[in-house]
Amino acid sequence: MQSHLPQLAPLRRECKLPETKTDLRIRGKFQRGKPVEFTFDGITVNAFEGESIATALLAADIVSTKLSVDGYPRGPVCHMGSCQECAVRIGGRKTLACKTKVSQGLQVEIDGLKK
Repeated sequence: MQSHLPQLAPLRRECKLPETKTDLRIRGKFQRGKPVEFTFDGITVNAFEGESIATALLAADIVSTKLSVDGYPRGPVCHMGSCQECAVRIGGRKTLACKTKVSQGLQVEIDGLKK
């Protein structure tokens, strides 16, 4: 299946320190759920049970969950369900990434225009 995204690069942040990988999760202060894997538009994402899709994507440095009418990447803004910018598709149904928990094997697709 061919991706409808223009390229993989717009999904990920471009500004990283050389030879470093930033993990955005807070360590040592919280007890995490068990590790799980899910896919986002064909990209395997590591997460923990109890995390929202939006949190797991941001921790994996994936910042775009949809495309605008003009085809530009868009992503989560409010992380509480008000802005609708984190809309994704699961099983063909639109849902909010900030309000949906990850689970093992979940298949999430980008929302918006298909190129």
